[in-house]
Amino acid sequence: MNKHIGSGKREIRDGVSVTPTSKGNPGPPPKQPTKSK
Repeated sequence: MNKHIGSGKREIRDGVSVTPTSKGNPGPPPKQPTKSK
């Protein structure tokens, strides 16, 4: 799940918050990818 995209330390802290941040969506969590798309 976490691909360590330069945010290896952050992904462990936020976990779900690092996923959307990598995609450029620092708002909605990865649980609501439909809302982003």
